Amino acid sequence: MIFRTDFLPRKIEKEFTHPAMAIRVLITLMATLLLNPVIHAETLENNDTNIKVATFNVSMDATNYLPKDEIGTGIELINALNNNNQQIKNIAEIIQRSRPDIILLNEFDYIANPKQGVELFLKEYLGKAQQGSQAIDYPYYYYAPVNTGLNTPFDLDNNGEKTNNLGDAQGFGHFPGHFGMVLLSKYPIDKRAIRTFQKFLWKDMPNAIVPIDPNTNEPWYNSQESQILRLSSKSHWDIPVNVQGKIVHILASHPTPPVFDGKEDRNGARNHDEIRFWQDYITPNKGNYIYDDEGLKGGMKIDSRFVILGDQNASKDEGSARKEGIANLLASPLTNNDITPVSIGGMNNSDSPFAANHTAGWGMRADYVLPSRAGLKLQKNGVFWPKKTSPLYRLIDRRSASSDHRLVWADLTLTTKEKVAKNIIMVIGDGMGPAYTTGYRYFIDDKSTPLVETTVFDDLLAGMVSTYPVNTQGYVTDSAAAATALSTGHKTYNGAIGVDTDKKPLLTLMELAKQLGKKTGLVVTSQINHATPAAYFSHNESRKNYNEIADSYFDKRINGHFKADIMLGGGTKYFNRQDRNLVAEFKNAGFQYIDDFSQLASLNKQQAVLGLFAEVGLPWTLDNKNNNHLLTMTTSAVQQLENVDGYVLLVEASQIDWAGHSNDIAAAMGEMSDLAQTLTWLKNYVENSEDTLLVATADHSTGGLTLGAKGDYRWQPEYLKNLTLSPQSIAEKLAQDKEVITAQKLSDLLGFTVSVQEANLFVNRKSEKLIYQQIKHLIDKKTNTGWTSSGHTGIDVQVFSAGTGANDFTLHQTNTDIANKLFTVLKSN
Repeated sequence: MIFRTDFLPRKIEKEFTHPAMAIRVLITLMATLLLNPVIHAETLENNDTNIKVATFNVSMDATNYLPKDEIGTGIELINALNNNNQQIKNIAEIIQRSRPDIILLNEFDYIANPKQGVELFLKEYLGKAQQGSQAIDYPYYYYAPVNTGLNTPFDLDNNGEKTNNLGDAQGFGHFPGHFGMVLLSKYPIDKRAIRTFQKFLWKDMPNAIVPIDPNTNEPWYNSQESQILRLSSKSHWDIPVNVQGKIVHILASHPTPPVFDGKEDRNGARNHDEIRFWQDYITPNKGNYIYDDEGLKGGMKIDSRFVILGDQNASKDEGSARKEGIANLLASPLTNNDITPVSIGGMNNSDSPFAANHTAGWGMRADYVLPSRAGLKLQKNGVFWPKKTSPLYRLIDRRSASSDHRLVWADLTLTTKEKVAKNIIMVIGDGMGPAYTTGYRYFIDDKSTPLVETTVFDDLLAGMVSTYPVNTQGYVTDSAAAATALSTGHKTYNGAIGVDTDKKPLLTLMELAKQLGKKTGLVVTSQINHATPAAYFSHNESRKNYNEIADSYFDKRINGHFKADIMLGGGTKYFNRQDRNLVAEFKNAGFQYIDDFSQLASLNKQQAVLGLFAEVGLPWTLDNKNNNHLLTMTTSAVQQLENVDGYVLLVEASQIDWAGHSNDIAAAMGEMSDLAQTLTWLKNYVENSEDTLLVATADHSTGGLTLGAKGDYRWQPEYLKNLTLSPQSIAEKLAQDKEVITAQKLSDLLGFTVSVQEANLFVNRKSEKLIYQQIKHLIDKKTNTGWTSSGHTGIDVQVFSAGTGANDFTLHQTNTDIANKLFTVLKSN
């Protein structure tokens, strides 16, 4: 807690005497002191990695070295460090006797030159044995500027004076950096991955508490003030520490004390929201609004190891804080508060029923070492608070001896996280925005039941994905740039196939998989050298160079091996050309070649496969209702790829996009049906596998599909259910007949009643193209389907996941995040 001269903590020295409380506290102490060593011994036998993590508000701030009411300048701690200060020596001794591996120091004034500050403390105090204790070395440390004392031009405390600092600063402080923070570590700190949130504005937190001036009933901070007021009174830091190859995120902060204000409770509100920040940061989908000082958005990845450290200035049981803030953090299923730290010294310091858990001399649990449940096991914890009869009591017998807070520690074991998937199945619904999955739900709805049934898309839904390309291209991507982002983890320009903005090749997931000795494959309903599959298996400056991309499938290899072990889809036009017969070349290289779906059942699993079933793209699903091509090819590919070393398979429902470009809702629902059945099979497959990850998403949305149009509150997909063929094939049939298009003929083909007036609209439609357009217009009118574009749109799409590691995809992310997570899975193999 920040100490100010106008706040004098009550010091209670009488021994603890309350009988009921004594029994409760003694039970807690026995559990802590007796049971935990047994658990600890078990973990040591298993050779797990064990670390001790601590937090300590050390009161090494300017006011501790100044006469009462004198304003500090920032030189005070420097002088104290150079003067063999006894208080600092006592602090060093407490740390030496506790011997944490990682420790956060609150209220250590920010000193820009580390040789005058943190390094001097490390060398002259921690690096020298204090009073018989053993010196301790921390080769790694982190410190950074904080908001305390940072000037503003406003009268933030509304006292009629603008002082720039003190109550008018971003956080209460005499000078910039007053009451700063320092992290010390025996393990390396990944400084490139540190995230700081010093500049995050309070107003940008959704549902932030707005302090109200009781005299005016207006917000305490006016509009100008709220535009610049930061949430952190000091800062919030996410510091990744590498503990023998395992990353532990230290989440460090020091929220403002919820006092020193008035009835408006501005400090209480801010304390609450500073604590809530970590709650949102660690909770999936809650921290999407958060941005760090580098402009990167989002919270922590799910299942990350973390420890929340710092003087939170709040207790769920005592004090002036808004207790729900800290209570919610302690109760989170992601944090481990199963063991509350205790001390005999604290128990004897107060008659509070919670005294044994106090971490501050003035009587409250204020300081926390709160580990994650994921990847960490809380073995035991405690508070450095010697009882009065101890020879070490001299270190804490008064505030000036060291601090009005106590060092709090926890012993943690780093546990093995979830098993890494050996196999990855990546599914892309090309052009499939959220309106398509919603439309499919209504399309298959059983109207005899009162509720709309869920679909496989609902069962697998994990989060949302933004699809924008490199920033010079705007916000709307094409399939090539989106597929490159999904295959390489890099944003690029529209039209790029596996290359960056300088047209240089980027490593793809399939190439890495092949380098690691895994099998790879692709299943698509377009030609196999179309934009999406090409971006996983090829590199080209333009998606339009179809022949070059097809050639690269044969010519470009990884360590002499073809990049794909199985390729199924369309594209004979590009693989059997006058200038080059790639089909023959693949066959001569040992590939099985098939051109009929019936041949999938008789494949030799020991040989690679090239299957081309159409000149370009495959027929619409509606034209092959009894043979779902995507499902058929996918089940065969999985069986072909299964092996001891694992595989990576790309599956694309390519023609959802083609239906969107054509504004053909009937064809779109047909393709969605094939994809849904494919995902259902894959979901069952991965749920019965112990080592397979399924991830599905879209590269973008196409057509601006709307379910309902022109102010008419209805969408009626039942008109789509009885089509005999796809609208395009129906148009082709009608054009070839060259007969009058009657209402009866249309009704027979479309599966719903067409009036004479509606049929008359076809009279002047002679060509297949014009008939196709009129059929689509008629279906749109019947179903009340709307379209805003014949191209792509920039809206977010969904991500779906199942199997081993599926939880890693439950946040809002951009498409490159998906690739980077899959790269991590592959590298972990």
